[in-house]
Amino acid sequence: MRHEQAARVFAQRSKRLWIAVVHQAIDDAMGRASFATSSAEEIRSIQREALTWIFHDRSKVANSFHSICEVLDIDPDWAREHLRQYPAIRRGLAGSRRQRSGGKGLTGVWLSQEDDARRTVHAGSHATSLPVITPAEPLLDDEIPRYPPFMKGLPATHPDKLIETQRELIGQIRETGVATPEIFEQFHLAALRRFASYAHLLPASQTHHHRGAGGLLRHAAEVALWSLQSGDRVLLPGEQTPRRRRELEPRWHLAVFLAALCHDLGKPVTDLVVTSRDGAEVWNPFVEDLYAWATREQVDRYFLHWRENRGKKHQAVSALLAERIIGPQGLAWIAAGDTELVLWMMETINCSPSAENPMHDLVVRSDQVSVERDLRSLGVAFTGYEIGLPVERFLVDLMRRLVREGTWAINRPGRACGASTGSSI
Repeated sequence: MRHEQAARVFAQRSKRLWIAVVHQAIDDAMGRASFATSSAEEIRSIQREALTWIFHDRSKVANSFHSICEVLDIDPDWAREHLRQYPAIRRGLAGSRRQRSGGKGLTGVWLSQEDDARRTVHAGSHATSLPVITPAEPLLDDEIPRYPPFMKGLPATHPDKLIETQRELIGQIRETGVATPEIFEQFHLAALRRFASYAHLLPASQTHHHRGAGGLLRHAAEVALWSLQSGDRVLLPGEQTPRRRRELEPRWHLAVFLAALCHDLGKPVTDLVVTSRDGAEVWNPFVEDLYAWATREQVDRYFLHWRENRGKKHQAVSALLAERIIGPQGLAWIAAGDTELVLWMMETINCSPSAENPMHDLVVRSDQVSVERDLRSLGVAFTGYEIGLPVERFLVDLMRRLVREGTWAINRPGRACGASTGSSI
């Protein structure tokens, strides 16, 4: 048992180290090499090395970008595509391309696949070919990063495209439950589509977990999946005949799924205000879904304005909005098995469970797991760059967590961590 615990601690610390490594590589790739302030050329050189490591080294040797992403459960291709969205990265890639093409500029500069295949990057004794790089599009004025967060707004994309981004997670939900393909399509997937239309690309929070675009949808789907996995092991109260159990199980699974999916449904009401670019049009979550509003008002991009003193106010209205996601047919199908399932589901969404409710604790624990995993993952790292949060913020968060968990001991001989009067760590 002691060895297993030591192995878990080592794995956690290793992941934190690799997260810090990737953080630094992202900073370097964006031209933010803080230790290379002696000359602009040195900074550019470090930037080129970081860009090569992230985008061009496709090897799977130890310490490669691909291998580190696998350790952190991150799809390296997804990470690369996500990073390409940032103007600083695109400028860096374009600069590397100009240097390789002899300074001819962007126009008409194309590297042939044969020439590009001969270019290699060496990592120790390993060498891998660089892929073909196509010229970047000219940088537009509105692509220049600016503050505050989400200044460019979020695109009013069709909800089906948002569902497609979570295809793998939805596949796991499909495999976890006991619903037939017809039931899953009619109730589970339909509820996910309605949720995507309602919450769209809203984040789950401003500065905490799942704080990037689409964070609320991702968080809700994660909690739904893990609640389903936990709910599969719950024995429903009372003695049930095999036939009765077969009737109840898929309805129990659907109720758990919907309770988890809707647990943060009130956040778009209590936590933020969504407007058009000029602020003339304001979304009313009680009246219609975000996507329906954007379509009706011909809003191509919408903007977020966070409310103060939000706290847990969303719990008071989540149940009020839940019927829109659950749908009357889903509600009736669950109630046909047992109205107690409907009561447990609504109690859980409203965060006011009765003593005999076995559903609420499943959702609460799954919510905690989703939050913790996101805060420890690279999703937070990439999101920070997306919404304008400095990397120092994440390093301080990590330091505080290490102190809180007892990994770092403060003001002890031989320890690297110390605090003086007035320290906030």
